[in-house]
Amino acid sequence: MDDYQSADQMQAMPKVFGNIEQPADAHIGKFVVFGAANAGKSTLVNRLTGENVSIVSPRPQTTRTRILAASTEGNKQMVFLDTPGVVSRQGLRRVERNVVTSPWLTLGEADLIIILLDAYKLTQKTEEVEKYIFRNLGHRTDVPAVLVINKIDLVEDHEVLAAKVAEYKKAYSNIVEGPIYISALGNVNVDELKVFLQSKVRPGNWEVPAGVSSDMSTLMRVEELIRAQWFARLTGYLPYVVRQKNVVWKYAEVPKRQEIPQDGSGHAVEPRAAEQNADGNIGMQQELYIEQQLIVPSEGVAKILLGTGGQNIKDIGRDARLGITKALGHPVRLHLQVTVEKDTTHRK
Repeated sequence: MDDYQSADQMQAMPKVFGNIEQPADAHIGKFVVFGAANAGKSTLVNRLTGENVSIVSPRPQTTRTRILAASTEGNKQMVFLDTPGVVSRQGLRRVERNVVTSPWLTLGEADLIIILLDAYKLTQKTEEVEKYIFRNLGHRTDVPAVLVINKIDLVEDHEVLAAKVAEYKKAYSNIVEGPIYISALGNVNVDELKVFLQSKVRPGNWEVPAGVSSDMSTLMRVEELIRAQWFARLTGYLPYVVRQKNVVWKYAEVPKRQEIPQDGSGHAVEPRAAEQNADGNIGMQQELYIEQQLIVPSEGVAKILLGTGGQNIKDIGRDARLGITKALGHPVRLHLQVTVEKDTTHRK
């Protein structure tokens, strides 16, 4: 193995499972979670699967591509396709092309569409994207749908909400269930929705083994966990102009170290060497060394990402390392380097 190597094609590709062990009466349901940016799609997927598959941020367009998540109970497997937020015609110039097209293209994979609407936006009459969705949905697909209204805990005027929901329900003739009112963040009525979705599974082969929550590639999972950390710390447009490039991806056998997950402030801290056993050995374990460039378009953005004395990028790396270690199940060393490079792919 070379001293330095980037992640190979196997780490970059979605997982392929081959022959999946499953019961003779296996059932499956494929559900596309579809809606405007920041409607709570990723939060809902994480609730329904019980896993943090999709990163969650209060900022819109955190999900950049279609993500598969799965939940298997007994002989029933539910597969959820988390999509980027739908972008209206007015917003096309502000985002990448794949973010625009991915939600609509994913509809063709669904047995049932979960149309997720933000209850608060509906009552505030700021639903430009929702109007765009329902103007186009019937022309793009005829897949059955369930209408789900999220963030119900933020709404006070329920009469206005009910009237607006009734209006949207009439706009797509293939809505077969709903409205179901939920709070994905508050875990209100999510179980009711899950029971309904389980009733819609059909006989068919599973797509992932039982106990597996996603087909996401190892590299993509790592990059998502790193990206979640800078999204949590940067404001305005800044999180969206940072790009990632993997530079080093190297496994090595190293002496075991003892992970200490958090200090008194709730932050991750660096591991220390494990204590020797009775034979005087501390044993060996596999460790992954990752080096990534975080590419930004200007020196000004680089200074903000680095933070005073480099503290911001240190915090991002520290907390991302802890999340990656937990996700992969073995120790990780992570080095992040901020690089300034003009972004010629960003659409003006």
